[in-house]
Amino acid sequence: MYNESISCLFEVYGLFLQWNVYEKYNLGEVRGAFLELLTFKLLKNIHDNSNIHRESYVKLDDYRSHSWDIIVEIDDILELYECKFSFESLKRGQLNQIFGSINNLNANVFLIFYQLKRKLTDNIEIW
Repeated sequence: MYNESISCLFEVYGLFLQWNVYEKYNLGEVRGAFLELLTFKLLKNIHDNSNIHRESYVKLDDYRSHSWDIIVEIDDILELYECKFSFESLKRGQLNQIFGSINNLNANVFLIFYQLKRKLTDNIEIW
């Protein structure tokens, strides 16, 4: 049952990818929200539901993070997920917030993109 439901989700997501009506709708946001939901559902099948939070922030002493799409608590480690349909939609301010969380928290950060690997390696500089 699980594999069938995940297959259905990927089929629906494939329809989103083929639906290009940017003249009328901002489908980038819809696709990003769907990718976030898909990631959340996959993580729920791996981790205890009580340890997964959507659209939440982390507060530690005087530091408060931006709102992460998904946060997973595993023992003393946090996994912080930011889901974007395209790496091109990631803004500099968001990167600053992500680096702030890396510097202030004991956390693993995951950026989830739906993008062709070739395009990623052609356009992202690794540092």
